Amino acid sequence: MARTTESANEHDAGQDFKSLPAVYQVEATSHCNLRCPMCHRTDGMRRRPQFLDLALLRLMHHRGDFAGTGYVEIQMAGEPTLHPGVLELLRILQRDVGLLVGMSTHGNTIGVVPAALEAACTVDHLTVSVDSVDPAQYERLRRPATLDGLLRSLGVLHDRLARAREAGGPVPHVELQVVRTDVAGPSRGTDDLLLLVKDRGWGDLFDVVSIGDCFREVQGRSPPGSTRRNHDLCLNPFQTVSVTAAGDVVSCCYVFEPSRESVNWYGNLWHQSLADIWAGPRVAEMRRMQQAGESRDYCGSCYLRSPVEIHHAIQARLVQSTRGGGRR
Repeated sequence: MARTTESANEHDAGQDFKSLPAVYQVEATSHCNLRCPMCHRTDGMRRRPQFLDLALLRLMHHRGDFAGTGYVEIQMAGEPTLHPGVLELLRILQRDVGLLVGMSTHGNTIGVVPAALEAACTVDHLTVSVDSVDPAQYERLRRPATLDGLLRSLGVLHDRLARAREAGGPVPHVELQVVRTDVAGPSRGTDDLLLLVKDRGWGDLFDVVSIGDCFREVQGRSPPGSTRRNHDLCLNPFQTVSVTAAGDVVSCCYVFEPSRESVNWYGNLWHQSLADIWAGPRVAEMRRMQQAGESRDYCGSCYLRSPVEIHHAIQARLVQSTRGGGRR
């Protein structure tokens, strides 16, 4: 039987194409078992660590809050594999909502916690923070983890994914990430990590990526305004939001300390739909502030304008690896 179109997707001149933002990041938990000096969580984050209530995800799904997105990253201030219901969390987003899902992890739980390994193999895209393959430098960056522990976890993950691929099953697109930071000495992580991946035969399943240290000015390690801004205007207030474990909707993934007095805090999903929040005065003020070139709250010390572009790039690499690279 031919499919009948019951309604058209209509658009008028001057009308915004996005009635809902992309929920590009969901915080599974604000707990973390590491204290990394280049992470803003470590230098005095005051909010109470908590786990995301999965009832909130179900509420968001049934209310249509995810209608503006196709990819969600599980990441923010904590380590997502510590969530006791991480596998159910992924099931809701991937199967019920129908999203591609990425996850960012420090990787140390993958080799020791079965649910963490299963989650790492279940997501569509996985980012593992490595940062240095010098044991002393890694241990200064990822306290109190050890490089040996991380490499064991990566070996376990690679073996599991290799078996899954041989059996014809899907495997995630995995990127080992280096944050180029000088908090533990000069960074040489990218070239050294590339050599390690080659020597261990992991290049068939693991790629290497690097990013800059995004918290230098936020943490006061560089003077305000001392770093070149990548854009004049941040697109986040016009396209995307992040959701904390408490259900707070904030302007971007760098708002580790949401405050209702801050323009970066838009509302809470336990009390409002995302559609109502997106049409509200907080988002309008944030857009006005960005267009006027004003700087306050977190935005004043952020030099990475439009951090959502990081996730757009991840999604592009994921789709290319799925469609063209043949990993899945």
